[in-house]
Amino acid sequence: MNLKKIKLNIIASTQPTYEKDLGEQDSTKLISQYNLYSGLIARNCVTTKSFNEILMEDTAKSLSRAENVKESGHHSVFDHEYLTFEIDNLSKAFAMVLNNEKFYNTTEKSMRYTVNYDNMTNEEKELYIKWQAYFEKLIADKYQADYPNFFTDAKIRKLALENARYLLSIYSPTSMVYTTSVRQLNYLYNFLNKEIENEESNAFYRQLKPSFEQFNSELERYGIIDEKLMEDNKGRKLSLYNDYKAKEYYGDVYLTNYEASFACLAQAHRHRTLSYSFSLAKELKYYCPPILKMNEELVKEWLRDCEYAQSLTNKDIDYNLPQATLVNVTESGTLDNFILKMKERKCTFAQLEINNKTNGILNAYQKELSKANHPRAEELATYQKGARCTFNDYKCTNNCKFKEGINETRQI
Repeated sequence: MNLKKIKLNIIASTQPTYEKDLGEQDSTKLISQYNLYSGLIARNCVTTKSFNEILMEDTAKSLSRAENVKESGHHSVFDHEYLTFEIDNLSKAFAMVLNNEKFYNTTEKSMRYTVNYDNMTNEEKELYIKWQAYFEKLIADKYQADYPNFFTDAKIRKLALENARYLLSIYSPTSMVYTTSVRQLNYLYNFLNKEIENEESNAFYRQLKPSFEQFNSELERYGIIDEKLMEDNKGRKLSLYNDYKAKEYYGDVYLTNYEASFACLAQAHRHRTLSYSFSLAKELKYYCPPILKMNEELVKEWLRDCEYAQSLTNKDIDYNLPQATLVNVTESGTLDNFILKMKERKCTFAQLEINNKTNGILNAYQKELSKANHPRAEELATYQKGARCTFNDYKCTNNCKFKEGINETRQI
């Protein structure tokens, strides 16, 4: 085999498309362009010609090949065309549904950093402001004197917002920028339609059906839905909700079950190398931020307010769920990808709940590997010394100098 020097040849790039450029009469142009492009790419599998040479072939041949590829089920050539949407007024719950379907890229407005009172009812706003004030005082009293450079007023406010948002509904509107391929958008359209037509939807999905219909209507408006691309003939459906409780296992691959809040799950399933699903518990329970546990009366008040937040229903949402609601989570993946998760979540700057949940998995994982005399048990033990800045294979570029954060005894 004679190796040659690698050369990169740009064959396409995503260009911004603006609403003003897509009049109703132009809505068929996108899928037509993508059919042509995918037809050209499909030929790359079966010819010795370069892509520049392929570009010279008759357009009709390329379009015909694209149709044949669709019918054969080899839809991967339609993964080369990406579209980026700004999605407004989708709920946090719907964002979680989209973010659990591989593959995609998303940049979502974070409720850890942003406040939008216009999206809150008067009752939600009252709860939110009340607990923001509580958290600001608790955090300042406990940590600011000892760590003034880390626990600045701005940092304390951010942490207060992060914890107060547990009381907001998972059906509260937000917005995000979302990028995925033409194929994936067609699959999503199909998955959402299946759930819309499902007469036995769970309570979580049932609330989202109007959003599913609106999302699909928007995809239709852009003219990118193709019946031959929608179905992959494998019986796939939305992956986020799953009532099945799988058996736990720890080895070179792992599967674990645990309780976490919606807020924590929304963070966790952004680790796209890992797989997540959840189900609702039979009885509603709520996450309580550890810093509240110093005061028994505050804990009682928090849980009362979580129940009150859950009761805030309306004509669209008859089964409300605050982000503090604990759900049954199943997480699975490889050992190496779990280590990558630890390098993201075992940190003072990570949300405390997901930091602690990651530690819970780590401790169970290391224990089971040790019992089985697994060759990587000792390696996993090196990650039990504290936050990621204590790892032998991680370089910290932002030293917090917060002792309780580094040794993972913090309460916020």
